[in-house]
Amino acid sequence: MSSRQALIFGASGISGWALARECLKYPSEDTFNRVIALSNQRLLKEEFLLSETDASRLDLHAGIDLSKGVDDSDLQQQFSSISGIKETTHVYYTAYGGHRSDHSTLTKINETFFMTALSLVSKNCPRIQFFSLQTGGKTYGFEFYGQPGMPWNPPHKESNPRLPEPYRSKVFYYPQVDALTSAAMTHNWKFCEVRPEIIVGFTPRSNGMGMAQALGIFLSLYRYVRSEGSEVIFPGDEAMWNVPRTDTSQDTLARFHIYASLNPEKTSGRAFNVADEDGGSTWKNDWPRLCSYFGLKGVGPDATNPEPKGLDWLMVNQEQWIQWMEKAGLRDIGQMNNSSWDMLKVVLEFLPMDRRMDITESKRIGFGEQTETVDGYFQAWDRMKKAKIIA
Repeated sequence: MSSRQALIFGASGISGWALARECLKYPSEDTFNRVIALSNQRLLKEEFLLSETDASRLDLHAGIDLSKGVDDSDLQQQFSSISGIKETTHVYYTAYGGHRSDHSTLTKINETFFMTALSLVSKNCPRIQFFSLQTGGKTYGFEFYGQPGMPWNPPHKESNPRLPEPYRSKVFYYPQVDALTSAAMTHNWKFCEVRPEIIVGFTPRSNGMGMAQALGIFLSLYRYVRSEGSEVIFPGDEAMWNVPRTDTSQDTLARFHIYASLNPEKTSGRAFNVADEDGGSTWKNDWPRLCSYFGLKGVGPDATNPEPKGLDWLMVNQEQWIQWMEKAGLRDIGQMNNSSWDMLKVVLEFLPMDRRMDITESKRIGFGEQTETVDGYFQAWDRMKKAKIIA
């Protein structure tokens, strides 16, 4: 059995949930002898959809509140008391907070989260070999597209320089990377930065960053209200219909984290884009196929049709939500009130720019896993059905 031990920050999120599962089996079942998954929110082992054998090597710890900061003695004691924490060899950081906050608040929250995590492992994990930090598309300034002095050169490459001010100080990933670089030098760790874009996946609890959950609920409810075989008009315009993008499915992302951490001679000190399809995809290609999963017919934009579309349609039909859930036998995990409706609207209607990320470097180091973009949604929806979140 391997002497490696994985430690995951943010295990209740889309990325962390998948990492906890993949560390137990990728690239083989003996890659890690133990996986410690940390979260603030309490999770149950059965929510990870594991076999009994795999579940026996997963160690869950809830109530790890990174917002307490580096000087919180109770948190330091809580972390240090985790059985076997000193044996940790590989750290995967996917924690995130402050969704929907302004840039200043978002930066403060996530800098605190990360510096707290760094402090915890620096003081309590003397055997660390590799630290994998997940960042994302904010690195390339996707939210600042079209603003004065904002560079835009898709497909976006890891070699792109950091954004100029006034945008640079609004990207909290930069100070995270700088802090990790410094800590790695001090403690002789290997490390890398992993950059996905829209992450497609499942969590057993309602998730405010879950594009697949929000879209799955919309399409499942649409079928209930309108009946199977109905047409679903794409809610965005022609520009949104045709613009390329690179989504990242949670399992592919998790496997890259692990692959990178097991190949430090190829990855240490570097950043890597991760996506499902080289060259990306479009809603024109994906929308009909995604709708067909629910027995619906996805069609293109129609500006002449006055009926509500997408999120607007969902809100108009709020009175159907409870009835749909009851008739379908779904669990109420807060998915109707707490899903990422803002993300659903923005991603389908208000991102008309080319958001492709170049994945040449991840392929160059030997990571060859690719899948069609729609497959990530299908897998997430299969899991949501199993968990009775959608029908």
